[in-house]
Amino acid sequence: MGPKRTRTLQIPTAPDAPPAPKRQRILEPGTALTQTRSSSSQTLTVPSQAKRLRSNMSGMRAFSLDEEKEVSLVTSGHPGNVKHRDSDSSSSSTEDNKKSRHERLLKARKRRRTRQYMDDFLKSKDTGLSLLESQAVTGKTETYYLKEWSGLQAFCQKEKLPATQLPDLDVGLVRYMNHLFMEGHPSHRGDKILASVLHFNPKMGRLAHAQLPRAVRALKGWRRLAPGQSRKAWPLPVWAAVAHELVRQQQLPMALYMMLGLCSYPRPAELLAIRKMSLVPPTPQVTEFWSLLLNPSEFNKPSKTAEFDSSVLIDTKYMLPWVKVLLKELSMGRKEETVWDFTYAEFSQGFLEVTSKLKIPSLTPYQWRHSGPSIDMARHQRTLGEIQKRGRWKSFKSVTRYEKAARLAANFAELPVNLQRHCLECESQLGDVMQGRTKPLIPP
Repeated sequence: MGPKRTRTLQIPTAPDAPPAPKRQRILEPGTALTQTRSSSSQTLTVPSQAKRLRSNMSGMRAFSLDEEKEVSLVTSGHPGNVKHRDSDSSSSSTEDNKKSRHERLLKARKRRRTRQYMDDFLKSKDTGLSLLESQAVTGKTETYYLKEWSGLQAFCQKEKLPATQLPDLDVGLVRYMNHLFMEGHPSHRGDKILASVLHFNPKMGRLAHAQLPRAVRALKGWRRLAPGQSRKAWPLPVWAAVAHELVRQQQLPMALYMMLGLCSYPRPAELLAIRKMSLVPPTPQVTEFWSLLLNPSEFNKPSKTAEFDSSVLIDTKYMLPWVKVLLKELSMGRKEETVWDFTYAEFSQGFLEVTSKLKIPSLTPYQWRHSGPSIDMARHQRTLGEIQKRGRWKSFKSVTRYEKAARLAANFAELPVNLQRHCLECESQLGDVMQGRTKPLIPP
């Protein structure tokens, strides 16, 4: 019997199959994928680590190649073989970086505030208030308060009235208010005097009615006998005539400044302070209109009511046919540059010359804040709620004080007939004149 043979079975090999088509890898946002040709190793960057890496880079910290490898997750062969960075060292390093950045930020702020506020700090000592107390109001308002407070002190000294402490201060205020009323001063002067007293006597706080009862009552009587008069609201043809004359005097930027103020209701100083970045062009799928960004937070200058980043759409119907081209031209340049090349004093002087030539009485730049809402209401373009939001008025009562749509026709009727006809013609040609297609009309 021969030797026993062992039979070996072999699994037949499959014929060479064509290479499978490559599948496109779709990565989640924040995940980076790197694959080398020589091996199947892959490097994935975790989104949270990437954010930490970017934050450290913003802190001006340079990373070495080894540190970048620690941030990455390296896979070799298949996704299960992953090497993680040690969590304890990562958290401690992040805390140290955050602490060092915070310390550098405080030092930078200290140097900047020392340079910026040292003069104000020294001046505040003369008024008896601390730096922060004096900065509760703007510099212009504080100057006005100081003037009113000094006037009250001078009156009390002349009348030999002790007006340094309560209740003598209450008596001095009543005498001073009656004196100013008989001299013909308006009632809002009393509001500012009382505000100046509260500014330099912060201990009173909101208890002025209890600590100055006679002065508060006297101010109420002053308002009743001499109620405040609201500024006149003028219709669009009047403002169009002013714009024509400004263009005729080679002052197109002033004319555009005035018309933007009329349609967007800002305070003249707010509109004058805007930068190139405040002119925001239309954005697809967001808005089709240009918009104004008032008091941007980047410059740390709030509005009168301490607000930042107020936006107003330039969507008024009488502006749309022609304003886009001018705003595009006006917005060119560095974003930090100011838009206007004139001061408010220069604009006021030019505005006064134009209104004097047109013989339009008592028209001032601030009246666009009254005229704009009245025009929009009279033409049914906005509701009172939309006007309130656009003008950034806190209370509905303020809107009713500014919006005087019913007075537009009455005020326009006060003008001579030939001037009315000229204003209406100016309105019909406003867009062509602003774009330089037609010469401005000569006033009668």
